[in-house]
Amino acid sequence: MYRWVVAEAAATLKRCLRETFLVIQLRLVRYWAIRCRTFSFRPSRFSLVCTKRRFFAPYTALNPYAISAPRQSIQSSANRTRYCDRLQYFLVPNGTVIGRGQITKLLGRRALGRNSRYIAIILLSLALCQKGINSTLRGGVLFLAVVSLCALIATGSRGPMLFFFIALVLLFAFNNRKLFWGLLVVTAVALLVMKESVLFHSIYERVASIFANDNASNNARLLMWSNALGFIEFNIQHHFSTFLFGTGDSSLEALLTQYLSSVGSIEEMQKSVNDQMSINDFHNLYLDSAIRMGAIFTLAYLSFIGYLLLALSNMVLNGNKNAWMSISLIVTYLGIGTVYSNNLEFQTAIFFFLLALCITWPNSKASAANS
Repeated sequence: MYRWVVAEAAATLKRCLRETFLVIQLRLVRYWAIRCRTFSFRPSRFSLVCTKRRFFAPYTALNPYAISAPRQSIQSSANRTRYCDRLQYFLVPNGTVIGRGQITKLLGRRALGRNSRYIAIILLSLALCQKGINSTLRGGVLFLAVVSLCALIATGSRGPMLFFFIALVLLFAFNNRKLFWGLLVVTAVALLVMKESVLFHSIYERVASIFANDNASNNARLLMWSNALGFIEFNIQHHFSTFLFGTGDSSLEALLTQYLSSVGSIEEMQKSVNDQMSINDFHNLYLDSAIRMGAIFTLAYLSFIGYLLLALSNMVLNGNKNAWMSISLIVTYLGIGTVYSNNLEFQTAIFFFLLALCITWPNSKASAANS
């Protein structure tokens, strides 16, 4: 009797976790796709139209259950989206309830678009490395990757575009040399065309500004990084406990302002970079985490991600090419972290959510069916 109760409880818990997993996936994809409502498709394995909520959501099907039973998973998720309203408590301060239509105001167009960098690199890795999916599903995955890439380009975010390209180059270099050289040639031709084109010249200027020495945004980042390094050195010498455990969110601005005032004029600093210097964000994952959360947390956090990279590299060496999805995602995240403070934010939850999907992705079509 005892074993039967335990077995039933375990089965019920597994079913609830699987359904909750699908609900959260659908809800998070909705946040990303709410800006893509100009597109319309018929329901399929990798897309759906939910008329009840009046939004289009590309269903990327990044979990085995959704592929083995797409109709059941879609219906189960759509029927339970109301429970995901509780997730909004994690997206606003003090648990303030917001309306369903206000989620885009909270995240913003640029934030929603930048999250597509993760989706695009995952889908391209999936299409390249996964050998067990048919041509129709592969084509749908590539199409969603292109849509995600267009959303990323539309944001004009230079850092995410740069490190997405770097992750893509590494993916192709280690998996398909022909695609690698083809990507370089296509990129070079595209840049030349955009440089001479009136229609796309603004995109070229945006890309070229990444390496410009006279760009105010670039100079502001260099100034903020210099201030961050000086602040870390100051904490090591005078407030070692702050160096170890961090300033925290609430005290960062006051402590940094006090330090900057002691080494120079904040007004002159702002004037030198056209008022683009921030005193509560260093635009760097590593520096921001080291100051805000402390050296102990930062070391533990980066060690955990490094351990994942090492384990995934061993999986690739053992023949599991699906691990490239996770590796590409981590490379993109860490690369973007050099120019953005993408730690302990909503996009951090997006990153780990997608990383969990990639790690649990089956290595063969048979394992997907068994799931």
